[in-house]
Amino acid sequence: MKGEYYLGLDMGSSSVGWAVTNEKYEILRAHGKTLWGVRLFDSAQTAEERRGFRTAKRRLDRRNWRIELLQKIFAEEVEKIDDGFFRRMKESRYWPEDKRDRQGKCPELPYALFADDDYTDKEYHKQFPTIYHLRKWLMETDETPDIRLIYLALHHMMKHRGHFLLNGNIEQVREFQTTFEQFLEAVRAEELGFSSEIGVERSKEIEAILKDRTLTKSAKKTKAVKAMRAETSCEKEWLGLITGGTAKLGNLFGEKQMDTLERPKLCFADAGYEEYAGEIEAELGEKYVLIEHAKAVYDWAVLADILQNYSSLSEAKVALYEKHKKDLKDLKKLVRENLSREEYQRLFAKKDEKANYYAYIKAPKQCSQEDFYGYLKKNILGKISDVTKASCMQKEMEMGTFLPKQTVKDNSVIPYQIHLYELNAILKNLEDKVPLLKENGEKIQKIFTFRIPYYVGPLNGIRKKGEKSNWAVRKEGKIYPWNFDEMVDLEASAEQFIRRMTNKCTYLPSEDVLPKYSLLYSKYEVLNELNNLRLDGEKISVEQKQKIYEEVFQKSRKVTQKKLKNYLVKEGITGKEVEITGIDGDFKSSLTAYHDFKEKLTNLSLNQAEKECIILNVTLFGDDKAILKQRLKKLFPELTEKQRDSISKLPYRGWGRLSKVFLEETEAPAPETGEAWSIIRALWETNDNLMQLLSEKYLFASAIEEKNGNEQKKRDISYELVEELYVSPAVKRQIWQSLLIVKEICKVMGNPPKRVFIEMAREKTDQGRTSSRKKKLLELYKKCKAEEKDWIDEIEKRSDAEMRRDKLYLYYTQKGKCMYSGETIELEELWDNQKYDIDHIFPQSKVMDDSLDNRVLVKKKCNQMKEDKYPIDETVRKKCSHSGNL
Repeated sequence: MKGEYYLGLDMGSSSVGWAVTNEKYEILRAHGKTLWGVRLFDSAQTAEERRGFRTAKRRLDRRNWRIELLQKIFAEEVEKIDDGFFRRMKESRYWPEDKRDRQGKCPELPYALFADDDYTDKEYHKQFPTIYHLRKWLMETDETPDIRLIYLALHHMMKHRGHFLLNGNIEQVREFQTTFEQFLEAVRAEELGFSSEIGVERSKEIEAILKDRTLTKSAKKTKAVKAMRAETSCEKEWLGLITGGTAKLGNLFGEKQMDTLERPKLCFADAGYEEYAGEIEAELGEKYVLIEHAKAVYDWAVLADILQNYSSLSEAKVALYEKHKKDLKDLKKLVRENLSREEYQRLFAKKDEKANYYAYIKAPKQCSQEDFYGYLKKNILGKISDVTKASCMQKEMEMGTFLPKQTVKDNSVIPYQIHLYELNAILKNLEDKVPLLKENGEKIQKIFTFRIPYYVGPLNGIRKKGEKSNWAVRKEGKIYPWNFDEMVDLEASAEQFIRRMTNKCTYLPSEDVLPKYSLLYSKYEVLNELNNLRLDGEKISVEQKQKIYEEVFQKSRKVTQKKLKNYLVKEGITGKEVEITGIDGDFKSSLTAYHDFKEKLTNLSLNQAEKECIILNVTLFGDDKAILKQRLKKLFPELTEKQRDSISKLPYRGWGRLSKVFLEETEAPAPETGEAWSIIRALWETNDNLMQLLSEKYLFASAIEEKNGNEQKKRDISYELVEELYVSPAVKRQIWQSLLIVKEICKVMGNPPKRVFIEMAREKTDQGRTSSRKKKLLELYKKCKAEEKDWIDEIEKRSDAEMRRDKLYLYYTQKGKCMYSGETIELEELWDNQKYDIDHIFPQSKVMDDSLDNRVLVKKKCNQMKEDKYPIDETVRKKCSHSGNL
């Protein structure tokens, strides 16, 4: 059965719908069957969870390796005085009855670390209440300490060494101006404010405000706004964000449509910020880099708050311990004087209380500082007769300084340089007293600072299909932190990394894609977007388009509709009432790298290819400033140190979808002149976008086929085609299942389809919601009559976070009624799973639809009566119709 036909595919993660039609879109028949149907299959699981476990395991393995190397250095000296120390330390997490000595017997002494006649754990903890007391003492002592104490301190540093996100030494890490200036530059680059340069004095003023522990978040914002002379709402919102306040994305970026996002606000001080930061990054895309710069300023302020004016972290933590000790003593005294013994026990000793002192200390994951402060305010403060002391306590709670803890989430902002400073101080103080440290000091430092650069990758790897999975260029032999530079060729490994990790072009799979900030790729993105522009529904001329590119995009980093309209009016091209269409809001593309080279690297005399080479290296190695500067020095020896430093600060990341060969070297005859032109030239000399250039009007599609070669067209449909794609397992499966359908249809019809129509959708997901549930409900109820006013008041009291709970949202969408019976649902019993269920209208055994449109809140007995059937039983439907729910 040969003939021309169309094929339509609706591709989902667990099903593919298909239909075969003629040119009039009428369903065809073959072998007595109508050619349409659906193919069901199990959804593929993404590798995200498994990758998370694998990453965590790798991190723990490397941490254990560091500790093992440290232990080997100390082993001989430690065993001279205590041959059971390392074994006891290893088994310290066990119950006493589970511990064993060298003979395999349970030891008599239940001590975890020290079991000397005159020095046990009791004496150790009395001398050093926390590990920071020990670290501080080792930095300052004139005595010759026990070798085991030195090991414990260094073991703690190896285990908790801080992050490696910042470059430089401890002085540079603690310096404020560079971090703040980078934040301001990022905001200026997007033209969101702070256009005027700030001097050193104003920078110091902001630094003092952020470090002032007596100010609340709102007071810090007020003072920062005044100091920076902020006028616009954008500027004020950014200052509120870096001072720890809550900020709206719509105000930060000057785009009110962001207020309708699922996560429209953020606050760095939130306990769960790290959990939802990924959602915000997905929503913002490239703009998220501004959030990262703001977070760097906030993290600096948190670090400054932790260190205060102390010379070391341990000194600051010991002071924190003493503050907690004093506050606890004062609190206990006040509670004894003003409250009953039962209330005292409830606050300090009761284990099943969710937010008392016991929970605050013993279960930090269940009881945050805010929860504990709330408990004190609700149950303790109001009962203290001394108003002055109660007021002082409340003020400290507002500043977050009452009963502070050493181990808090804010410790995550501490960089490794802070710990390295203490490590060096301990080694320097003790090297003349302990020969081991003098002999092995450099090795210990190397162990602490060692990281395998990401561009080196796995050192050993595995063999897969005859090829090794690693790309590191290395010598044979055992690699240690102290011989890494000798064993591994970093430059050669970096070159291998470039060739291996660069993605491939969408249209020319054998060609590497361009960096997203490439001058050529940026030009393509701008022209591709600009060619869609319409003024009052009409296309602009090619000459006007080119002038806009040169006089607007090449002069402004960010082009908004307002800026474009002002230019058009000024040039007399349109009037003020012109309607601009064809673009979604403001322009999403820009010539970032063009402006960087023009404004920041003015003294460089580089051609186009050299600039592209710099952009490529910044994109690949921007996270490792040292290797980037090293490569720049090798590739461009004429650059000065200052110029290399400026280049290393460029924030380029990410890749485009197209290659240089595709944009510049794929040529076809121009329709009118027959002259050979490239795709980028066609984008410049016409008003057609890329999809239009690849249509039958032009001959680029044929040129692409020719470049790909005939062998690619003749490849059989096999899983190898899919396996080569850079997509998730879930997408690979739906592509493969679709290819199987195409293969079968081609066999039945006797020839390939003339056209293929594809729709792809992600199933079983609740993403992509553009407005909050609470907002939707309020809009619905405002349209109702006066008798629904009480619902509006009730919903107004609920937070957006509460409305993300499906049961509560469905309760309000159904006006508090069971969808199947129409009976009232008691709100206070809503969370009782024995009474209420969420049911799927279309059973999941029939369709994979888990959206809220397919779910209803019902009484459990009604759900049991409905069972897993569709259509819904007539008795249920009658009840629904009588109650007005259908």
